[in-house]
Amino acid sequence: MKCFYPMLLFSLLICIGCKETEESIMVDTLLLSSNRVAMASNGGRTTIAITSSSQWKATTTAEWIECIPDENCLIIKAGPNVEDSVRAAEIFVATSTVSETIQVKQEGWDTESSLKLFYDEEGCLLDSEGDEFTVTVMADMDWEVVADNVWFTVDKQKEANRFTVTVPRNEGSQQQRTVLTVTAGYATRQIELTQQTRSENGFYALEGSWNWSAPAWFYGNEILGGGINTSCRLEAYIYNQQYKLWDLFLNGIGLYVTYSPETGEVTIPLGWSVGYNDSYMFYLCGVDVNSRNLTFEGALTLVPDAGKLLVKSSVSDQYPYVGIVGYNGQVYTLFNNLCYAVIEGSVLEKNADQRSVSAIEYEQIIPATGSNNSRKRGNATFEIRE
Repeated sequence: MKCFYPMLLFSLLICIGCKETEESIMVDTLLLSSNRVAMASNGGRTTIAITSSSQWKATTTAEWIECIPDENCLIIKAGPNVEDSVRAAEIFVATSTVSETIQVKQEGWDTESSLKLFYDEEGCLLDSEGDEFTVTVMADMDWEVVADNVWFTVDKQKEANRFTVTVPRNEGSQQQRTVLTVTAGYATRQIELTQQTRSENGFYALEGSWNWSAPAWFYGNEILGGGINTSCRLEAYIYNQQYKLWDLFLNGIGLYVTYSPETGEVTIPLGWSVGYNDSYMFYLCGVDVNSRNLTFEGALTLVPDAGKLLVKSSVSDQYPYVGIVGYNGQVYTLFNNLCYAVIEGSVLEKNADQRSVSAIEYEQIIPATGSNNSRKRGNATFEIRE
């Protein structure tokens, strides 16, 4: 009996050792191809290979991630991150005995680089008579453009990465406004366009009658003080290019003058014939009343300034006055019943209700146009008609 108990104890020890060896062989293995995932802002999917000796399960608390088991792989999916900041989450992969963690980060949406628009900001104010507005689009995905108020056409040229808005004439008395919204994915840009009315158009705003006010006048062989002594009228001729200037210093005469849409200035050239009758051809000229010399060189420029037109000159300082001279084929004549304005300091003011005072019958004056239009050059002397 004494020998039996040691033998029994030895047998039990051997059995216990065998069981421990068997349990150590059955421990789970869980290997991941990566524990970190970086995703682009526009989303996508990533596959992680998983090696395990037993079944595994993947879970996450992040609502923007989808975990899809696929045999020995885990597919991780995410939609676009529409925020401008990075977002992060954890995915837990586990068997019954072991676990691993996958760190996931997704970049924020970079709206600055994903959608850019290039256009002329001054072009956002559209011409009342019709206009075009072109926008170049740089986007890393397909883009679209819509408007909240449409009275125009939009030509989308996606192969050229641009679109063009073409607006018709604004026939109404109110401005037309719209907001263009350009989208590419989750990036959005907006452009506000305004079409002016004809009354706001710089070209048509200058139409109408203007009083010419000068610091001094030459009239009837005398130099007089300042004030309003004559008026004229601007009439649209070629849009954004030319006016017909009527009744400048002499009723019935007409002269084509040019308009600059960039500066809003009107240029009145000297030397061109402005009308004729049975006796004279009439020209606009610079005058020196003391020496009785005149010039057909240079031009006057009407410069908009706070609702007025300032008179600037490229005429030589030797000819400080400006007015109408008659030519009968031999002699240049200044008329003692017409006013001649000193150029420096002259201003035109809108809404005149009077016409030039003239003893010459303006019904007999025919505006010089077409074949009757001619131009004088250089300088000359004049006589004053008594």
